[in-house]
Amino acid sequence: MSKTNYLRALVQAKLAAICSDTFYHIATAEPPNPHIVWNISNVDISDEAGLDLVRIDIDLWYRGDDYAILEDMADEVEAAFRDVNEPQENILPTFFGTTRSEIEDTTDRSLNHILIKVECQTYERS
Repeated sequence: MSKTNYLRALVQAKLAAICSDTFYHIATAEPPNPHIVWNISNVDISDEAGLDLVRIDIDLWYRGDDYAILEDMADEVEAAFRDVNEPQENILPTFFGTTRSEIEDTTDRSLNHILIKVECQTYERS
């Protein structure tokens, strides 16, 4: 497996522990409620020492009136990725939460969406 796939497996496992309905890139046609969709939005590989700076977007979705469900889930995601060093067998990632934003859907007011952006500094073990 590649370093990106190791990181992807780790992030997927961390998010699935918070919400079992977690998807990488694209949710199913009719996703469960609530659910998470996340992706790796950017990787900066310019560091000569082999450090990758990976930017991860985590979208939390909930359809309904009880916004607290989504906020509670966002709090758990933040805690899981805030200044956390998680050495693995093949990679050495450290996560930093950067922003949390409410995204308003003007076409469907019952659809609630929070975007959390995370940065990960990671080295590949050799």
